[in-house]
Amino acid sequence: AYVNPDATMMSEDRGALHIAFVGEGDAEDAGVAGANSPAMLIRALRQAGHRVTAVDCEVYGARRGLVAAMTWSANRERWTGRYHLHPRAHAARTRNARRGLAAIAGRLDAVIQYGSAFDATLPDVPTFIWCDTCATVTRNEPFSWMTALSPREQDVVAAREGALFRRVAGVLPWSRYAGDRIAAVTGAPADRVHVTYVGPSLELGRAAAERRSWQGPTVRVLFVGREFARKGGDLLLDAVASLRADRHDVRVTLVGPSSLPAAPDFVDFLGFLDKSRPADVERLVDAYRDADIFCLPTRREPFGIAVAEAMLARLPVVATSLSAIPEMVEEGTTGYLVNVDDRAALVDRLRRLVTDAGLRERMGEAGLSRARARFSWGAVAASVVDAIRTAVPA
Repeated sequence: AYVNPDATMMSEDRGALHIAFVGEGDAEDAGVAGANSPAMLIRALRQAGHRVTAVDCEVYGARRGLVAAMTWSANRERWTGRYHLHPRAHAARTRNARRGLAAIAGRLDAVIQYGSAFDATLPDVPTFIWCDTCATVTRNEPFSWMTALSPREQDVVAAREGALFRRVAGVLPWSRYAGDRIAAVTGAPADRVHVTYVGPSLELGRAAAERRSWQGPTVRVLFVGREFARKGGDLLLDAVASLRADRHDVRVTLVGPSSLPAAPDFVDFLGFLDKSRPADVERLVDAYRDADIFCLPTRREPFGIAVAEAMLARLPVVATSLSAIPEMVEEGTTGYLVNVDDRAALVDRLRRLVTDAGLRERMGEAGLSRARARFSWGAVAASVVDAIRTAVPA
């Protein structure tokens, strides 16, 4: 296990906490999957005066190869699901988590584990799970690791997660939707579920402040999502093609996928932008700044951080009405919500925004105000600390 101790000075405040944050991969690496949310939370907690020690429980080297071999399947999707959720993979990460926690000097007030693909609980330290969802919730959802497993394997995962969520001191979901679903499928006590929400993966103040005129002749629709099919990128391109066929001057800026074969000529493809690289971060901020509309017609979405980011960049949003997205997008005020794979509705809502610059501006301003109040990292860190204090003796 890799342990990265906090190098900052602890606050003199007696209320400061010492927290271990355990995740798969270096939680302080801004380029790690998960929209770098762990790195941003750790930073916010430290800025609030708390000491945070990051523990990497992922499996590396020869042991990683062994786990991959033990979970192997000829079907790549099934292999991916088994590698993340199989009991042997879970056990390997759990061992690393426990070793990393044992190496931390000094008293720990709490452990936060990112997700449930391992068990970082300690007998004498309250443990909290910070997550956008859990595998059991996604059991019947498309593009989920669970759908690649056999029913028996799914039952094993569900039983393991249920035991974990019922045992921990608290569950810290990113949305009310996630909290309700996790409690329903795992049996986690409702009084231990504390919604924290989540913040953006980058600072977007410049994008909001430097937005170009809403009166530009070409309307740019921004899509940000690494998993193109799951996020509904194909549906967006089809909808924009329809608008262009009706002589609307619309282009798409597409961020996320590493490659996109045969992209239409109205697409500006930026590819994958690594948030650990300052130049890539600048390009992503520029993409938010130069867009007129943000669209994410996703088919499965545990949370949808890019939606909150778009609102913080003062963009109206058109997105799918599922999971946590309705907690962000207020229908008709900050954007529009459509059903999954509803092409006609997507074209209609995009057309309304494409043809009305004033509407885009009003929705963008309303979205910015709503996002600032709910999705700042300071507010998220405060919610996490409040949840911890309910379980940590004074």
